[in-house]
Amino acid sequence: MSLKNAFQSLHILKAFGIGFTCIDGADFPAMLREMKDPPYMLFYRGNLEILKKQCVSVVGTRHCTVSAKEAAESFSMEAANDDCVVVSGLAFGIDACAHKGALSADLGGTAAVLPGGIDNIAPKSNTRLAARILESGGVILSEYIPGTPAMNFRFVQRNRIVAALSPATVVIQAPPGSGAMLTAGLALDYNRELYFHAECFSKESEILTQSVIQKIKSDLSNFKSAENKLNNSPAAFVKDGAQIIKDYSDYKKCRKFQ
Repeated sequence: MSLKNAFQSLHILKAFGIGFTCIDGADFPAMLREMKDPPYMLFYRGNLEILKKQCVSVVGTRHCTVSAKEAAESFSMEAANDDCVVVSGLAFGIDACAHKGALSADLGGTAAVLPGGIDNIAPKSNTRLAARILESGGVILSEYIPGTPAMNFRFVQRNRIVAALSPATVVIQAPPGSGAMLTAGLALDYNRELYFHAECFSKESEILTQSVIQKIKSDLSNFKSAENKLNNSPAAFVKDGAQIIKDYSDYKKCRKFQ
């Protein structure tokens, strides 16, 4: 980084009230130190201390059904009312519903992980939601220096932090090969617990899944990639031992007996 860029970043940190912590800092989230590829630094706005509370990561597809949105909000509201922090990625669909559900509760809180600089809310249409998270005592964080744009590969990098911040990840709805399924795989890679909401297997989800499968199969340009996406599905993870839950109460029962 040039001296000019360093001064620009420092100016943005001050202007936006952005804090930062390094991996050896006392306030660096302990769960991230357990990763094999942890971020060296985190930039944040809001209350980083809430990540010391019990957390649960809630993820899913951007193109979700109405019932899946309701499931995400309900699960997250119940989790927050149990003083549990809901972690997600501030994306459209399930992520946004997870944050909104947590915000509707009286306790808990919510944490949003960004795929770019902390000064660049992505998507921009969720800027008001990001403000509500900060107003409620939550936190927004990123491993990228201010001014860094959100790019495709950074969404995957963001997902690994979402998966690592909590002892468990809950997938509300996700078709094969989606970003949420990548997060599910990362959660297992980090020795976290993985759960699938029953909404993943509803009639509406099956219609969504079949539509995605047909789209994947129609792309004959890369057969191996298509095959990998088809195999990366909720059903495949459940077959390998992941549990299905129907609500937050069910989730707590399952975790108790792990």
